[in-house]
Formats: sequence, C-alpha cells, structure tokens
Amino acid sequence: MMMDRNVDAITAILTSINAVLKNKLVMIVWGLIIVGLILIGIATFFIGFAILLPIVGHASWHAYREVVDAEQWELGPGLGRDEGESES
Repeated sequence: MMMDRNVDAITAILTSINAVLKNKLVMIVWGLIIVGLILIGIATFFIGFAILLPIVGHASWHAYREVVDAEQWELGPGLGRDEGESES
C-alpha cells in the first residue's frame, strides 16, 4: 500500500490488519497456499522460488487491489497523472 498510495506506515499497517480481520478465512487459506509454495521452493533446492515468488507476488498484488478500497488516498509519487494534466 505504501508503494501504491501516498500513506504512512501506520495507515498501511492498520489497513492491512483491518483487511485480515474482515477476511479471516480467505487470509488463512492464502497463508497456507503461500506456505505450501515456499515448501515446494525449498524442496526443489530453491530453484522453484525463481518461478513461484513472482507468481505469488503478482497474485498478492491483485488480492490487495480487490480487498482494500484505496481510492480515498492519493496515488504515490510517479503513479498518477502529470501535474499539468487536467481531470477529464
């Protein structure tokens, strides 16, 4: 969230805690999936991490976008419109 929106660490932490508390079962399942994928990565002598970690990171990003309604915070630096552009 801190990379996507212009918020401080406390806001990001509280938002994450709130998201977990509102979606307990989904977060438990997602955590178990991540643990399973880490075990696969370890079992393949860490070669599996080269494939699995980018996939997990990408999936986690999309999960964050679905769970957290971050529209009330402005975009982080370099993520929004140029300063000279007008809203249309």
